Amino acid sequence: PIDSGAINALLMEMKTNFEYIIVDLPRHLLAGQKRLLSMAHEVVLVAELSLAGIRDMLRIKTALTNLGCAATMTIVASRVGPTHPSQVDVPAFEKGAQVKIDFSIPEDTKSVAMAANSGKALGAVAAQASVTKSLLDLAKKITGKTEDVAKKKGDGLLARILSHSAKKPVP
Repeated sequence: PIDSGAINALLMEMKTNFEYIIVDLPRHLLAGQKRLLSMAHEVVLVAELSLAGIRDMLRIKTALTNLGCAATMTIVASRVGPTHPSQVDVPAFEKGAQVKIDFSIPEDTKSVAMAANSGKALGAVAAQASVTKSLLDLAKKITGKTEDVAKKKGDGLLARILSHSAKKPVP
């Protein structure tokens, strides 16, 4: 079990040092992390286009509503494309889950494997891959920053992602 009080203390400490805090919360921990979810400014819900994805999306949306969560919600469909056929198509998913998909992240096992095997960021090994471009678009939406702003700052995660996608050396 994860103590939500400990997570709250950790987040408060991190807020003093970081502009963005991203928490990857698996769906099975949702029920125990109500405080964490209620503190969120942005919630990115990632789902595969399947019946289970529809069910989970409805369940999580209901939980967020019941918490009174005022966070902006971004809906992402993952593993989309001809190499990974989905159980349901986009219109059926959107209708069933009662959401509009904001981003689709294509399935690209080759680029992801190259990045994992080289120990480098996806943008460093596959800058022109559609998966990299999709993730970059998502990062820009979440942060509200453009490439120009990120490159001027030079230190943040988005700047590093963007510099990798521009094929610059790893800092």
